[in-house]
Amino acid sequence: MIDTFNFSLTDLEISGANLIIETPNYNHSTGELEPTYDLFRDTRTGKMVNAKKAYLNHPKFTFEIRPNHFHNDLNLIHNRPDLTTIKRINVSIPRYARGQNTYPVSVKEFQGVLTDLEYTLRENGIKTNINNGEVGRVDLCKMVNTNYEFSNYLNVLSLLDFKRLDKNRDYGTTLLSYNNQRQYAIYDKIEEETIKAKREKRKDYNPNQKHQLMRFEYRLLKSKSVKSQIGFTSVKEFPKNYDQVERAFYEYSLTTFGKEPENITSLLIEDFRTGLLDYKQRGIRNPIEQFILHHISLPQIETSIGTEKFVQLVKETFNRQAASDWKRKIRKATKEVELSKLDSITKESYVSLYKEIKTKLLMRVV
Repeated sequence: MIDTFNFSLTDLEISGANLIIETPNYNHSTGELEPTYDLFRDTRTGKMVNAKKAYLNHPKFTFEIRPNHFHNDLNLIHNRPDLTTIKRINVSIPRYARGQNTYPVSVKEFQGVLTDLEYTLRENGIKTNINNGEVGRVDLCKMVNTNYEFSNYLNVLSLLDFKRLDKNRDYGTTLLSYNNQRQYAIYDKIEEETIKAKREKRKDYNPNQKHQLMRFEYRLLKSKSVKSQIGFTSVKEFPKNYDQVERAFYEYSLTTFGKEPENITSLLIEDFRTGLLDYKQRGIRNPIEQFILHHISLPQIETSIGTEKFVQLVKETFNRQAASDWKRKIRKATKEVELSKLDSITKESYVSLYKEIKTKLLMRVV
């Protein structure tokens, strides 16, 4: 369930650590040297390390110490000198545990990652108690093995109502809704892995692999959203209350997929109605034909809202004769596709595709 896990260390002791110390550069426009900051005291030498930032790029995680520009209250910093810097770990839990992040790990594996991570930090000169860390971001995910390829579900997925997320993007293989605090992403996991394998020139690159693996991610980007959605931000609470972590994912997914499947059809009808009316009002020549040409094929009308409902829309928006003509055209096209056996679409209705995704996504494995 947990993929990306980003948290700040609240207590640590650094002694001769294998950190890369980044020194400041000159600002070419002003000729001045960039500022440096007291990052940490090396307990082996007793000296304060003053630099731009320090970091450790381990193959399984990243650790960074940088100035905390958000805390500029001098009185607060005087009383809490630990607030002057941020000591942050960023790790993909499945990638740490298994070397890849395709499928989520169990709570036992999650706890194992935290234990091993603390040990690895100590080996690199960073002594800390990870359980005292404070989570600033967590990505919750689930994989769904679908009956058809990702592209077959795009139309129905694009109708979903993402609660309280006000921005939406469609990248062709990814649907993303987001605001400053949270994101909900649905994407083609096979496409992501294929692009990565091709870029890295890996031998396991298979361009013919079927794209029947869909990934859902609920990303809580800030500690405030982690607290509001899960109920806590302390690292130690996550393995102890894993069911509560999972609940945050399922409850938000339920608000998105909570509609009865039949309501998807009504959303499509309204989209079609709006589109037909828009083409008519803009004075486009052959508006119905042009709308279908740019938005949907004739056979897909039957599998989405049904021929009768579409014909009724044409009748209400245009006239009875136009409705009769298009009813005949749609039925002829649908019959030709069926007889030719060259139909590449699923032959499933949007309702059945929606039911499949909803059932598989919201099914909780005990």
